[in-house]
Parts: sequence; structure tokens; C-alpha cells
Amino acid sequence: MVGFLEWNASRRQADSAHRRLVAAMVDNNELRVTRTEELTALIGRKYPLVSERIERMRESLQDVFLREHAVSLDSLREQPKKDIRHYLETLGGIPPYVASQVLLLSFGGHALPVDDKTAFLLIEEGVVPEGAEIRQITSYLERQVKASNAVEAHMKLRAWAD
Repeated sequence: MVGFLEWNASRRQADSAHRRLVAAMVDNNELRVTRTEELTALIGRKYPLVSERIERMRESLQDVFLREHAVSLDSLREQPKKDIRHYLETLGGIPPYVASQVLLLSFGGHALPVDDKTAFLLIEEGVVPEGAEIRQITSYLERQVKASNAVEAHMKLRAWAD
């Protein structure tokens, strides 16, 4: 859930929205079945990309539910990282940023999440060429940063983008 809230939003906005959702929802299954209008009211209509964000979040949760018969990724714990990455990247509605963040923070995979805002800043600073797509930027960063440094690099990129 946090990855969806951080995607193309600031950490402060995500933290605030997360607190409101946690206070109102029993679990992720309730989030999955709650109407979009109710979630929009909880998060706030001025939240960046609020409608798209909620629809994508609900679509991904629904896809997990259909695959797992629960709103849980526990079945992935013993899977190879490559299989986990594929599973996450093929979830309906999931942005590459969210798939990478879940892989990195929940499963210890080698990933560096990049959203539109971070991509724009990396291009503006000349780190990556103009016109580079998010998947290209992510791939480039993953080749530059060791897996053991990925969490720290992600946190620093988030802070820099904010």
C-alpha cells in the first residue's frame, strides 16, 4: 500500500494518506473491496493522481486475491527473486515503481524504484539521457548500485526527489 501512496507523490503526502487509510481500514482486503469514492474521500481529492492511484491499487489487490485466494504475498517468500519480480511486474495495475519497491523492501530483491518525478529529476541532472523511459532508468540504476546498497540508495533517491 505504501508504494502506491508514494508513487508520484511526496513522502509526506504518502505518510499522511497511509495513516488515514490504516485508521479506517481493517486490512488490505477491506481496502480491496472499498468503493473508490470512499477511498478518495479518505485520501483526499487533491492527492496527486488520486483516482488513478486508487484504481491501480484496487486492481493489484484484486489480482493478488484472484491468484492467491487471499490478499497476501506470503506464498512468494520462498520463491527465487527473479520469479518474485515477474509476479509483481505482471500484477494488474501495478506501476513499475510499486513493483520495484515491494521487491526491494518486502523481499530483499535487487531493485531501485523510480517514478515519474524521480525520472524527470535524473534526466534534468544529466544522470540519464533525455527521453529515457522508467524501465530503462531503473535498469541503469540497478547496474550502477550493488544489491547490498539498494535500500540505502532508494531512501536517498526518495529524499532527493522530495
